[in-house]
Amino acid sequence: MKKILSCLFVLFLLGCTSKLVQKEAQFTNLYNSEIDGIQEDKLKQAEDNFYRGNYTRSLELYNDLLPEFLASDSQEFVINTMFLISSCYTQLGDFSRALAMLQKINERVSVIFEHTELSYYRTLSAIETSNLMLLSGNFPTPEYLKGFLQYSFRLALQQDNRFLLMKAHLNQATYLLKKAPPLTEKNEATLALRDEILEQAEDAVKDAFNIANSNRSVNYLSRSAFLLGQIHLARQNYADALETFFIAYRLYRLNTFFVQQAKTLLEISEVFYALKNYNKAFNYAIRAYEMIFSSTSLESSLKERYLKDIQGKIEKIKSKAPYLPLKSGFLGN
Repeated sequence: MKKILSCLFVLFLLGCTSKLVQKEAQFTNLYNSEIDGIQEDKLKQAEDNFYRGNYTRSLELYNDLLPEFLASDSQEFVINTMFLISSCYTQLGDFSRALAMLQKINERVSVIFEHTELSYYRTLSAIETSNLMLLSGNFPTPEYLKGFLQYSFRLALQQDNRFLLMKAHLNQATYLLKKAPPLTEKNEATLALRDEILEQAEDAVKDAFNIANSNRSVNYLSRSAFLLGQIHLARQNYADALETFFIAYRLYRLNTFFVQQAKTLLEISEVFYALKNYNKAFNYAIRAYEMIFSSTSLESSLKERYLKDIQGKIEKIKSKAPYLPLKSGFLGN
């Protein structure tokens, strides 16, 4: 799989024109009708702020656009903007508002869309709700989460829509990765079950990766590669994990999604930590710290949280190798 991913990545880059390797805006997948120049500029600004981690500013811009779309009765734009608002709340960790927005979407589509449009948006809403439950850990019971994921996946299959199916595959892979028993388990039957679940997760993310590659979607290629790297790491396939994380990092750079770049560097650090190469683990963690610390656009609350998390990882590395120097003036003793 490592060689296949590497080949796909090279072919993807070779096939890209200078225009294609520019930032891939989310709204281009959601807004299919014509919008005026001012509205397009606001959407691009919102997208730029989203990728730089300034989710509050992105939220402000989307909220500015929403009344304009309501006034012109551009219901497709209204719904799509509401999805993007929900995404901003999700990134901010405000899961209750993100869910409330998805519920408003369900209320709106039930009365304004034809059957095909209604079915599409209900499926997308179910997939986004599944993702929200996975990220927040907020669901009534594990059985409810499993059932809802299966429900949203069936809806995606019925739609015969590759974009929806790709997102559903990513949700399935994320769920399976979280579901796998910890490696600390010593029972052979439990470890066999863990390996089986992680293999299923790998199959799901490969399906998502293949769809993203055929659609030339930098956004979802990078997300798929990142998740696959996490699965390889969980399975202790360290060489594959490194190769896949490096691919994810290069793909995230195409979108200048620096928060995800930093998170990928941290995952690479985790791989080297598992390999007991503490020098490299330390260096990659420092790089991640410097990226977050130097950002002038990332939300201050998120920056503080990310830096605290990275500092914890650096301290863990130094506990194994106290001889390591602090190579950055950003870190305390």
